[in-house]
Amino acid sequence: MEKSDPKLQTFYADKDGKVVIVCPACGFSKETNVFKANIVRKKIKGRCKCKHVFEFTTEIRTIYRKEVNLTGQLEHLKSHNRAVVQIKDISMDGIGFKHPNPLDLSIGDRLKIAFRLDNKLQSKINLRVEVKRINGSFIGAQFIGPWHEPTLGFYLQT
Repeated sequence: MEKSDPKLQTFYADKDGKVVIVCPACGFSKETNVFKANIVRKKIKGRCKCKHVFEFTTEIRTIYRKEVNLTGQLEHLKSHNRAVVQIKDISMDGIGFKHPNPLDLSIGDRLKIAFRLDNKLQSKINLRVEVKRINGSFIGAQFIGPWHEPTLGFYLQT
């Protein structure tokens, strides 16, 4: 089984191939098309205008993401720091949210996030996630560990 490189960032392109590559050192971002650049699922070495060299890969996002505007509570599993976050999108394998101080987070950090859905029952959701992407104050995280939230699955279909 191939181990994943914790330093290797993954940037997700939309179905049309549009992707934004972000330098992990300075935050400079550049939009490109993964199809035209022929960089889908390849390990790429990038050099930013700040001279930082970093490795990344790209993938095409095929899982539906529902745009939302929900308030959530976040707890860092290592430092136990807490913050209120604005959840912007949810899918069956991840979540996107705005963090008030993204400098407190790094790629690979594990978090606990709790929020209520805006459905009729105001269902409470508690999940553990791993930070996969940081773009300014926007954080992209993937669900980790054994989890089963049928309520979330139903919510995403409505």
